[in-house]
Order: sequence, then C-alpha cells, then structure tokens
Amino acid sequence: MTAFLVLGLSVALADTPTTPWDYDAGVGANWVTGNLRQRTLSADADARHQVGRFDGRATGTYYRLTQDLPDATRVVLGDDLSLNAVPSWSVADRGSVLGLVHFGYSQLQGVDFRGLAGGAMGLDVADTRRSSVRLALGASLERTTFVADTFSRDVPHDGPTRTIPRVTLVSDGHHTSKTGHLELRYLAWLHVDPRDPADLRGALNTSLRWAVAGPLGVTLSVVGSGNTVVVEGFQPYDVRTVAGIGVSPPRKANKD
Repeated sequence: MTAFLVLGLSVALADTPTTPWDYDAGVGANWVTGNLRQRTLSADADARHQVGRFDGRATGTYYRLTQDLPDATRVVLGDDLSLNAVPSWSVADRGSVLGLVHFGYSQLQGVDFRGLAGGAMGLDVADTRRSSVRLALGASLERTTFVADTFSRDVPHDGPTRTIPRVTLVSDGHHTSKTGHLELRYLAWLHVDPRDPADLRGALNTSLRWAVAGPLGVTLSVVGSGNTVVVEGFQPYDVRTVAGIGVSPPRKANKD
C-alpha cells in the first residue's frame, strides 16, 4: 500500500493604515508510505516593517527531507535553512542605505554554515502603493564552512572554510494587482569576489499568492541558488518549488 499526503498553509496580513507590518508565510508537508517512505517539510516566510524612514525586510526558508530505510533507519537527505534581512533607511527621495545580513546552511549544497554581513546604497526604481522595485550595490564579507575542502575550482581556502570579500548586488520588490487578489514578491542577491570575478554566487526567493475566493488562496514559492564554487560532487545550482492551497485574510483593493 502506498499513501500520499500533501498539506499546505498560507497566512498573510494585508497592508492597513493601522499597522506598519506586512506578512506572508507558508508551510507544507509531504508524506509517502509503503514502497517509498519519505517525509518532506518546507516553510517560507516574508515580513516587512515600515515606519518613518525605516523599511525592514526579512525572508526565511526551511526544507527537510527524510527517508525511512527497510531496517527502520531514518536518513536525512536534505536539511536546508536560509535567513535574510535587509534593513534600510531612506536618505533621499529615491535613495536609501541598506544593511545586508544572511545566515544559513544547506545539506543539499554541502554547506555546514554560511554567514554574510555588509551594507549597500539603494535606489528605488519604482515605488508606489501597488509596486516597488529597488536595486542596491554594496560590499559584504562572507564566511562559509563546507563539508569538505575539495572544490570545483582552484580557490583560496583554509581547510573547508572560505572567508571572502564580496561585491553585492541586491534587488527586492513586490507587485499587487488592483483588486488585491494577486501579489508577487521577490528578493534577489548576486555576490562576486572582486579578486576573482568568476567566483560568484546568486540566490532568488520569489512568492506568488492568488486569492481565489474570500480567504481561500493559492500560493507558489520558488527558491533558487547558484554557485560557481562548490564541493566536488555537488551540483552548482539548486531550485525548489512549493505550491499549495491556503487560507489567508483577503487583501484590500489598491489604487495606483
């Protein structure tokens, strides 16, 4: 006998004049038993806080995949966490100063730990109630500990650990339909080693929410990453998608 179960949940809080917070969160589970016994847990969250000249954005994703072998041994095939924070302060009509923070680990990519911190100058390419697009360029310091010290390219490293200065390009934004039923959010990073431009790493976190009827909605999240320097035997890219039906408070219609 084989059983298959998929669960999805989405929670969101609409923009209102009474709160500076805006949230989106989702969690999903996949369970298979019988000939193939696997469990998958995935979660993602996106929060934004705006007050005065401050505009803070934070995203997080988690993924875990386990499999039960015939001898009842449970093997962890995937265990990934990514947390990002982009606090910013407006300093001009369309300009801002940003902080850049990242923490995470990825069994799928052979990363035991990765931390990054830095700053950037940002420009609001578009900024309305319904849509926003921001581009920022800055510098950061990245420290990564891998599961091994044999890499796909000949790069400086201290055993399995690499400490790298990065030139960082970051972009984030959102778009909400006039009716408020459809919303797209994204956060994208590109990190380049100025000493070796071929040593680069990128990441993209997107979420699309469609309110079907009242509180019932459909959500789709896509998380992707690419690295030109990985541990030998690992793929240079990783893409995950999560789709499901969720319940969330409907958003109000927005004007241009």
